[in-house]
Parts: sequence; C-alpha cells; structure tokens
Amino acid sequence: MSEPIRVGDLVVVVRSEHECTTRIYGGAVFTVTGFEPQTGGGWTCGRCGAVNLLPNILEVALGLHKYGVPVPWLRRIPPLAELDEAERKEETPA
Repeated sequence: MSEPIRVGDLVVVVRSEHECTTRIYGGAVFTVTGFEPQTGGGWTCGRCGAVNLLPNILEVALGLHKYGVPVPWLRRIPPLAELDEAERKEETPA
C-alpha cells in the first residue's frame, strides 16, 4: 500500500465519479498545496456547479487550479529517489 497523500506530493487524477471532472481533469498532474474538509452534504463540482456529490468524501486536495479534488480520485507519484530505491530492492537477491 502506498503512503498517504501529503502537502507537497505530486499526484495525478486517476479516476472520477463525476463526468465533468473526468473529461476535464482526468490524467491531470499537480502538486498538493493543502486539504479542505467537506461539510454540509458533500463535494461540489467547481467546474459545472453540481452540488451534493460524493457525500462520503471527507476531504479534497487543493492545488489543481482553484478546485479541490476528492483525495480518493488521486494517486501519489513517488519521487525519483524513492523509485530508484524500489528498483535496487528488486535487484538485490534475497
């Protein structure tokens, strides 16, 4: 399992349960600048204005334009040093 997403992480939008977001931001890469809790009924799409979507999403990540993206839609892109370390572990015989 990968590490939780934190401020400063590079992430990619890998999925969406809202057609507008998938079409516009699917595959978008951005750096997380903060998080915002969701209260009052769920996520609101900043693009089309649809409201009360995803009521079980507790938090969105900030950093993609001015819109928050639900954290479960994101995957962390590991730093190169972390990838190099994983490769070295795979090459080392047990």
